Amino acid sequence: MEETAYKSEQEMLSALKLGSVDAFQVIVKLHTKSLLKHAFSRLKNEQDAEDMVQDIFSHVWEKRTSIEINTSLAGYLFTILKHRILRHISRSDLHNKAVEHLLYRMDEMQAGVLELLAVKDMETTLSETIADLPESMRKIFILKQQDYTIKEIAEALGLAEQTIKNYNTELVRRIKVAITEKHPDINHSFLFALAYLLTKN
Repeated sequence: MEETAYKSEQEMLSALKLGSVDAFQVIVKLHTKSLLKHAFSRLKNEQDAEDMVQDIFSHVWEKRTSIEINTSLAGYLFTILKHRILRHISRSDLHNKAVEHLLYRMDEMQAGVLELLAVKDMETTLSETIADLPESMRKIFILKQQDYTIKEIAEALGLAEQTIKNYNTELVRRIKVAITEKHPDINHSFLFALAYLLTKN
C-alpha cells in the first residue's frame, strides 16, 4: 500500500467502517487510476468508465458499515467493477457495437474482403444472429470483442473455462451457418477470419 496516515489497509478499512471521510478519500485516491484504466479498456468510453468508477466508490461509502473484504481492497473493488461491466454489456445496443468492432477487425485482417459484400447486410446478419443467441453466448461474444480471454470470461460469468470454450465453439458454428445461409457466395477467407477472431484467446 502507498504511504498514507494509516499503518495498514485493515486500519484504513476499520476507520472507513466508523465513517471516516479521510479514510474514504484515501481509498479513492489510491484506487481511482487503476479502476479507471481497467474500466476504459473494457468499455472504450471515457465517460462510461468514469461514471462506473464513481458509482463503485459511492457503493463503498454507502455500504461502509457492513463491508466485508476477504481478500485485498483492490481485489474487492475490481470484483465489483467486473460485475458492473457485465451488467453494462446487457444494454440493448451493445452487441451491435461488438458486431461493428468485429467487422472492423476482420476488414483489417482481410485487406478489404468486406468489399465483396454489402457491409450493411453483413452487419444485419450478424446482429440478428447474435440477438437470437442464448444470453450466455451473447455475453461471451461481446466480451470476446472487448479482448477478454477465455479465463477472464469464465471468471466473470462464474463458469468453467471448458464450458466457455464449448459455448464459444457453438457460437462460432451458429454464426457461420447463419452467414452461409444468407450469403451463399461468401468468400471462404471471410469465414476463416471470422472463426479466427472469435476463437483466439
